[in-house]
Amino acid sequence: MILGTQVNYFTFDFTASGKSGGEYSTVGWHEKDDIDCVIEFLTKEKKVDHIALWGRSMGAIAAIFYANQNPKVRCLILDSAFSNFEKLIKEVAQSKVYVPGFLISGALTFLEKTINEKASFKIGEVNPIKAIQSITLPILFGSGNNDKLVSCKHTEDLYNACKKGKHGGNKVLKIFEGEHNSQRPVSWMGATISFLKQHLLGTNVKMQSTEVKKIQPAPKGNIDSRSRSNLNQRLLNTSLLGNE
Repeated sequence: MILGTQVNYFTFDFTASGKSGGEYSTVGWHEKDDIDCVIEFLTKEKKVDHIALWGRSMGAIAAIFYANQNPKVRCLILDSAFSNFEKLIKEVAQSKVYVPGFLISGALTFLEKTINEKASFKIGEVNPIKAIQSITLPILFGSGNNDKLVSCKHTEDLYNACKKGKHGGNKVLKIFEGEHNSQRPVSWMGATISFLKQHLLGTNVKMQSTEVKKIQPAPKGNIDSRSRSNLNQRLLNTSLLGNE
């Protein structure tokens, strides 16, 4: 479906994820620098002028933190984003076994120190619901109704936080059948196509095809995206869609 929209599709692995090198993942905080690296490559080497960020889970968080940094970014598609990292940690801890609140708070204090020392970020900084309120771009929010890791309530909270602002009119929310890592339904893919058609390509662009096609895997590779090298090798996780 995506392949018939006159959109170039570029995917990559964040630092320390998938095939990319690196030691620590920072759940979207430093990953925004990876997006900046990729967009620099696309704009300078491939002459891409219009870009949409399509992020799933951590990729969605990185897209939120990056969104206002580059005027070439025209819209966002955010799949299964969490609203607040500390809140998510507490929810995951409580879902496994009952843990008294004071114990979780103590563990978070220890975890905060370790994370800051090793990965140079603080749990409290990863607060997408605060960052998203300043985003003026069109946003398509999506979440699976059976997501046990990041409940759709997180996505709903992000959407509602946007709707309260003066740019709330260009935000759309879709809750679909699925879990955190399940294959996305055709209804969601159709919504993304319509969204991209409107906000990336322009409303007068004619759809070439609605046939579902299997995307063939790109050649395997290994990158450290923060080194700003080897960006033309295989990358997965967050998607950038650009209209040349």
